[in-house]
Amino acid sequence: MKKISYFVLSLLTIPSYSLLNKIYKTSKLPQTDLKVISAQQTNFIKSQWYNKIMEDIEIQQKDSWDNCKDPLAWANNQKKTLESNPILKHINTLESYFQGPKKDSLLYLAWMPQEINTKISKDILSLIICDSDDYNIYLKCIIPNPSWSSENIDSCELKKALYSLETKNQILNVTQFFDNPSNIRYKLDWSLF
Repeated sequence: MKKISYFVLSLLTIPSYSLLNKIYKTSKLPQTDLKVISAQQTNFIKSQWYNKIMEDIEIQQKDSWDNCKDPLAWANNQKKTLESNPILKHINTLESYFQGPKKDSLLYLAWMPQEINTKISKDILSLIICDSDDYNIYLKCIIPNPSWSSENIDSCELKKALYSLETKNQILNVTQFFDNPSNIRYKLDWSLF
């Protein structure tokens, strides 16, 4: 088991910042695209993505500051940029789970569908956090890779992978997840298909 953990962690430490021109496909068994990872691995990946987002925002801020005529308006705009970033909102949600008492009982998954031109799955397109009881798997949070777009693979493929986790005793429950306004993208995408 330790060898598998180290193997997964080594895959996770490969920065997958650029997904440009990469196309992914769902496995014949979609649930195999979901890899169970630890809270620590989730935190490590989340931190890499957070740093990437902040670097991009910093570059944008520097460019906009150089052309700024009104510093107060610039500061307000930067605050709005940070507050409106959906991935940062999801990262904050994850942080609240890390601070909570259920941190160690939650299920942490990495969605790693196979790239079409390779034999292995090495890019993490999303981090998923779930909770469960005897009858439900509760989808709590999805943090998409900042570089992922529907041109790489449609989010409905993630939906297939998540729903493939259902058993005759447990169903995927997305009610609470969809009630969160930050998840409107998934609610719209997944309700159409």
